[in-house]
Amino acid sequence: MIKEDNLIACVLESVKKHISNVISLEKLLNNIEKERMNQKIAQKYGNKIV
Repeated sequence: MIKEDNLIACVLESVKKHISNVISLEKLLNNIEKERMNQKIAQKYGNKIV
């Protein structure tokens, strides 16, 4: 049988990992959005040069 303390520690660690993954996903999505904006800006200036 699993001790309550072990179960609590396991759940706590799982929640920490989940939060870390959510934060990493948020950073990734923000970087993708920034990349899209940079591409649009580069395209805009590229069109002006041509």
